[in-house]
Amino acid sequence: MTAVVRLDRDGSLDVNNSLTEIGGGQSTAMMIIAAETVGVKLSDAQPAWNDTGFLPDAGVTAGSRGTISAGSAMRNAALDLKWQILQQATTPRPPNDQPMLPGKPEDLDTGDGFVFLKTDPTKKVALKDVANSTGSPMLGRGTHTVPPNVSMSTFAAGFAEIEVDLDTGDVTLLRYVATNDVGKSVNTLGVEQQIEGAVSMGFGFALAEEMKFDPQGNFPVNWNWENYGMPTTLEHPKWADFTPIAIEPIDALGPYGAKGVGEPPTSPPGPAIANAIYNAIGVRIHDAPISRDKVLAAIAQMKK
Repeated sequence: MTAVVRLDRDGSLDVNNSLTEIGGGQSTAMMIIAAETVGVKLSDAQPAWNDTGFLPDAGVTAGSRGTISAGSAMRNAALDLKWQILQQATTPRPPNDQPMLPGKPEDLDTGDGFVFLKTDPTKKVALKDVANSTGSPMLGRGTHTVPPNVSMSTFAAGFAEIEVDLDTGDVTLLRYVATNDVGKSVNTLGVEQQIEGAVSMGFGFALAEEMKFDPQGNFPVNWNWENYGMPTTLEHPKWADFTPIAIEPIDALGPYGAKGVGEPPTSPPGPAIANAIYNAIGVRIHDAPISRDKVLAAIAQMKK
């Protein structure tokens, strides 16, 4: 994974990587990481287009690796740029051979669009002035490779409350709480949306979605969305009863402790709903999706 960050002479930050934005807020997460690290306002940062013809390759957006992997490369690129800023601010410049700020690079820090003395933050210089002093934009470059013999683990738990109609076998999902270990929630809204989307897929897996095949020709017979039971808003709990919770232990190797969050929330809904159905009717159903015919068969078994 690689990334490039550019501080322009107007003080804005161009966040360059080719991690594809697929609706999970990847671009926003990259901007937050870069802006936080370099020390610019988020409003002064913007992403570049995800084109490997112009940008370094960041790999695929899959496997919940976007923030932790590409984000790590982005933070490294931002740290590289930040160090250049600190060096430039403390380097003597003509015509009087005086630095913009006294001290060594390690005596300075950045934030809110300025570079300043740690011991006296009132002594500061705008980042745009530092960039202008070079005569050209400043570039930071970063890469990330997963350390050897290191594996990141994510954890999730789901809690479902359901209602079973004993006459029709219909299962109504009343409430669902999704808790997920995300390390650090870099983009909180994006994390919550990722959890909700993944849980929604889990609902479909648990209750309706099934790929059926012709037993002789072995070809799919529900080959369009008309006959494939994806959940709609009618099959979800009401908004107030659908709760995503991000747990932040900050124990990961990712940028600022972030972990992946895309796929993990998909797993708990199936077993959580199956356990809730067992709690309701006293019979376990092990075969997903838990359709009405399976529920009715289980109810009939319960009555024997």
